[in-house]
Amino acid sequence: MKDKITLGHRFLQVLKERQVEHFYANPGTEFTALMEAFSKEEPRVLPKPVLVPHENLAVHMAFGSYLASGLPQVVMTHALIGAANALSAVINASRMNIPLLFVAGRTPIQEFAEKGSRDRFHHWAQESYDQGALFREFTKWDYELRRPEQLEEVLGRAFSIMNTPPYGPVFLQLPRELLLQEFQPELVRTEFQIPSQLGVPSPGDLAKLVEMIHSAKAPMILTKTFGSHPKGVGPLEELAEELAIPVLAEHSHYYNLSWRHEMFCGFLQKAHPLYEMADLLICLDMDVPWVPNVNAPSPSAKVVHIGADPLFQKIPMRSHRGDFSLTVDLWETLVVLKKELLHKACPVKMTERRQKVAEVKKTELTSHTFGDTLSEVAKALGESLNDQCVIFNELNLPPGPLDLTYPGSYFRTGSASGLGWGIGAALGYALSQPNKVVISVVGDGAYYLGQPMAAHWFARKHGLKWITLLLNNEGMQSLYKAGTLHFSEFEKVEKNDSPLTSLAPSPHFSQLSQVFGLSGHKVESVKHLKEILPKVIQSTAKNSDQVLLDFRGYHNKI
Repeated sequence: MKDKITLGHRFLQVLKERQVEHFYANPGTEFTALMEAFSKEEPRVLPKPVLVPHENLAVHMAFGSYLASGLPQVVMTHALIGAANALSAVINASRMNIPLLFVAGRTPIQEFAEKGSRDRFHHWAQESYDQGALFREFTKWDYELRRPEQLEEVLGRAFSIMNTPPYGPVFLQLPRELLLQEFQPELVRTEFQIPSQLGVPSPGDLAKLVEMIHSAKAPMILTKTFGSHPKGVGPLEELAEELAIPVLAEHSHYYNLSWRHEMFCGFLQKAHPLYEMADLLICLDMDVPWVPNVNAPSPSAKVVHIGADPLFQKIPMRSHRGDFSLTVDLWETLVVLKKELLHKACPVKMTERRQKVAEVKKTELTSHTFGDTLSEVAKALGESLNDQCVIFNELNLPPGPLDLTYPGSYFRTGSASGLGWGIGAALGYALSQPNKVVISVVGDGAYYLGQPMAAHWFARKHGLKWITLLLNNEGMQSLYKAGTLHFSEFEKVEKNDSPLTSLAPSPHFSQLSQVFGLSGHKVESVKHLKEILPKVIQSTAKNSDQVLLDFRGYHNKI
């Protein structure tokens, strides 16, 4: 007969059976059964324990690991307090549809007698009436394990729900007493539930969509998350190319198709000629396809929304109009849509669209100059990249000048904009793809919120290839711009003295090399950046180290 194991031990075994490779954790006293399991078990049998010194960073790292691997991710934190620290990152994962099992220990239920009952003064103050309420609005499911016998079924349900489209995080609470309970491993079983999956449109809906596109004179595709899995890039590129349908990316969160693709028309900001003349907008999984008071489409244009949840029911108020909505698998739908459209394609219309797109792109290229600092920085970065580099953009760095041509090379912070994502997601990606050079592009405000001390320690411990491009304007630029937009008098305020936005004087971030053993550089200009970036990328790839570039070359401080 085998020795007894704790429920905490079995919990970790089941996670490994579910293809979980990393167990991200910021632990507390309810983790003792897990610590014991990790110390005695063979490493191949359990996920790899990954200690992260801040909960927000841990969740963002799991986010990045999912982007790198496509595999389920797990994060566990300490009771109510640790869970609260992770909330902002869980909101980011929710709005970006990241399948994540977020686990929090629960303060012991029993006050005495039972093994694992309360034995510290904080075990009373850390109990809440409803710990799950913290996350209920931003998770697809939450539950507290009540009996050891439930473990298999509860985890089966958690994984099934989080991997059913639209993907998203789930929340599980584990009381310490249960984690410490022992039982015979012969009695355990693994229950697998198959997640529900979406399919293609019904024949009637597909015919309606085909007719809308066929009848349109100037159809256009809008997307920003279609490339959430690299498999999605091919179908979109093929549809756009073979049917001559232009594509615009609005605040693109992923690499959706090659920047150099014939039909890729850039990134929608305030206006775009092809967008303004479009008579049909095909919105692929777009939570915010346009900002109504900034770049609303033509009133005569028809709008189609396609995705796992085209109405985005988790968002309380969203009134973007739509003439037709389809709840389907995007990737499979584009494959069958292209096939049907090719049967009805009009060569004359397609030729006219190609000519118009080429004409507009040529005009845009001729008229556009990279005069602002951010565009110049993006161009310098783009010219230095190779196919081993992955960008994590947590700043309004214009993606166009990056000129990217390979899938999985670009990620941008999500719509919820919970700052701190750009550092954690990059580290998680690097941990899962150790041959890649990850580059976090952040402002000084986002850098502070990314738990940089914990992040630099982690990168050093694990030998990650990580470059932080810190665009330091000594302030919070987006807030300053909002102030000038709403109140004209705000422009008269000296930027470095503006209330609630100035971060001057800035620390000497490059000197962190003395603390964490990283390579730190103060970069004074775009010219200096162009000179140093290729060397830094080459060195990081070769030596598996981390580099911080403190860029001070803004034409205007904030």
